[in-house]
Amino acid sequence: MLEKLYYEMLRIRRVEEKISELYEQGFIKAPVHLSIGQEAVAVGVMAALQKQDKIVSTHRCHGHYLAKGGDLKKMMAELLGKSGGCCGGKGGTMHLFDDEAGHVISAPLVGASIAFAVGIALASKIKQEKKISVAFFGDGAVEEGIFWESLNFASVHNLPVIFVCENNLYATHSHILKRQPDPWITQRVRPHGVEAFSVNGNNVGEVLGATQRAVNFARNGQPCFIEAHTYRLKEHWGTGEDWHLGYRSKEEGQLWTRACPLKQVKEVFEIGNIAIMEEKIKAEIDEAVAFAMKSSAPSSNELFTDVCSEATFSVGDAPVSEDRTLNYKEAAAEALLQAMTNDERVILMGEGVDNITGVYGHVLPTYEKFGPSRVIDTPLSENALTGIAIGAALDGLRPVLIHQRNDFMLLTMDQLFNQAAKIRYASGGKHKVPITILSFVAKKVGEGVQHSQSLQSVFAHFPGTKVGMPTSPADVKGMLLSAIADDDPVIILEHRSLFDEVGIVPKESYVTPHTARVVSGGNDLTIVCVSAVIKNVQEAIGIVNNPDPFTQGVKISPEIIDLRWIRPLDIGCIERSVRKTGRLLVVDTGWKHFSVSSEIIAQICESSLSYLKKPPMRLGMAEGPCPASQFLESWYHPSAAEVAMSILMLYS
Repeated sequence: MLEKLYYEMLRIRRVEEKISELYEQGFIKAPVHLSIGQEAVAVGVMAALQKQDKIVSTHRCHGHYLAKGGDLKKMMAELLGKSGGCCGGKGGTMHLFDDEAGHVISAPLVGASIAFAVGIALASKIKQEKKISVAFFGDGAVEEGIFWESLNFASVHNLPVIFVCENNLYATHSHILKRQPDPWITQRVRPHGVEAFSVNGNNVGEVLGATQRAVNFARNGQPCFIEAHTYRLKEHWGTGEDWHLGYRSKEEGQLWTRACPLKQVKEVFEIGNIAIMEEKIKAEIDEAVAFAMKSSAPSSNELFTDVCSEATFSVGDAPVSEDRTLNYKEAAAEALLQAMTNDERVILMGEGVDNITGVYGHVLPTYEKFGPSRVIDTPLSENALTGIAIGAALDGLRPVLIHQRNDFMLLTMDQLFNQAAKIRYASGGKHKVPITILSFVAKKVGEGVQHSQSLQSVFAHFPGTKVGMPTSPADVKGMLLSAIADDDPVIILEHRSLFDEVGIVPKESYVTPHTARVVSGGNDLTIVCVSAVIKNVQEAIGIVNNPDPFTQGVKISPEIIDLRWIRPLDIGCIERSVRKTGRLLVVDTGWKHFSVSSEIIAQICESSLSYLKKPPMRLGMAEGPCPASQFLESWYHPSAAEVAMSILMLYS
């Protein structure tokens, strides 16, 4: 066993030395974060795991990837940016994936991947599997809220996960005593109900022993924490030494160099045995480098592949005509119930989902049928919960995560848009992240500045996500089912002012396609509606077409388009209408500046400017936070009267 452990550490050391050489020669362009000096942690932990166990890593991921069995040839090609890389060249040095080996993901943003491991463990528990998950991270990640949120969730739900902190004393150039009250992290973790171990991270045998104990606990539903005290001998990123920067001393480095993991066990082997190891490792590295050099560079048409999946739904056909009616909330609840009934991979998570109100009535039917094993009440941890949902999705589930206000989703920005939106692309299409985020726009008197926003333009800005805002009961069901069946992250924003709307809703499962809906045809004016403003628009048409001194008896036949999906944007539907009517009004529930209405008008001006008879117009929220005062709020949102005035200005 000791010989195998030494071989694996030596292999990681020699691979990273070759990486340094290639980086200095200019073959590797992306920044490299070397784990030279920390090899015992990766090797000791992996030696205690089984192949089916899963790990997630960080920007300093080479050692973890290799120790878990990742393909060296594909890793080298990835570092060189080649198509033959494990991510097709799209991940680079900090994003390595080999799911077959159990190296699920590495994510460079500090602390981000910790929640993924918890999500994988949650999926393992739900599926009643015996595998465990392991999160690797540095001491700096302990300063991130997502670490404590993830630790708390794992402890509350007794998940089979091990948190491995590689405490190398420094976060970039800052010593731990400048950042934390005590350099020993273990004692701060124990009160969270996890088994905690503190080990010499440069002693591979000690790391292995602690991990074996942790594995036994984790397989029985007891989360564990291992603090491995170690040291990186190279600079934070790059291939050189950085003693000259002054944030650490050369004497300190020499002390840790004498404690090098390889030196601690090298003496037990004969020189001849080590020479054989070196020769074998060199041959493997040379072969991997040759493979990488010969691999082709990605072609330009690969730039946009793997951003999003192509829709391949299998939940039924489009709605059929029938007389059954439901209100908006009932239709949404039916969608969730049917999705969970038809697919055991669908789970539902969120704060208060097991409450008697069932999140505005959406969730109660599913909780009554499936109970807490698949309808999971959660702590107030928006960012970690989103990461946990991502991890569960990476392990084969289809989580639906509820945030009770879309305002609260600003707390999830890293996980949603740095992680979920990019994982498919960064993995070269090898991963999919089928999560649905269900949230609500809460236009209601008195909600105030932090509960009344409509943030669809923020969420739709990022490639890799889809964003929908259903308006009718039929569409809220179809769009929720579409989102849950989708292999990409999908955000569904429901507007609370629509909850009592009633309409025909078919009983069967069906999906709403990624297209806009023409609500009523017309030739005089195109009006694009985003979410609940459609009610104001329809009222405004009544005002305009009602003969009185204000309108002077004008009769206008507008084409009303319900946008439905913000991303992907069905600009083709709008173009066809504008080329027919020559006039465009966009009415949005959000602000006008940097908005959905801005994007629509920009694209129409790019493609159809010559068809326009008048400059396009748009309406949205007033350019300021929403006031709590009912008197001020009455002037805040676009009114039917404002819409009517805009229609007349465009048509005059």
